[in-house]
Amino acid sequence: MAIGRKNYLFVGNERSGEVTATLLSLIETAKANGLEPLGYLTRVMRELPLIDPKSSDAEARYEALLPT
Repeated sequence: MAIGRKNYLFVGNERSGEVTATLLSLIETAKANGLEPLGYLTRVMRELPLIDPKSSDAEARYEALLPT
């Protein structure tokens, strides 16, 4: 993480920086919780499109995907 700090200044634009920060946060949180990051992100990317944001259980399904 520390090695890339200077490089993160040049991610393209503000939105790209937010996306990069979100992904790095997910990866590091997964590691901190003893999860294998690639497997975790693969599972999340497969399950996210299956959640209907308008459904009554959407919030619970999103929370279930958190790396805790």
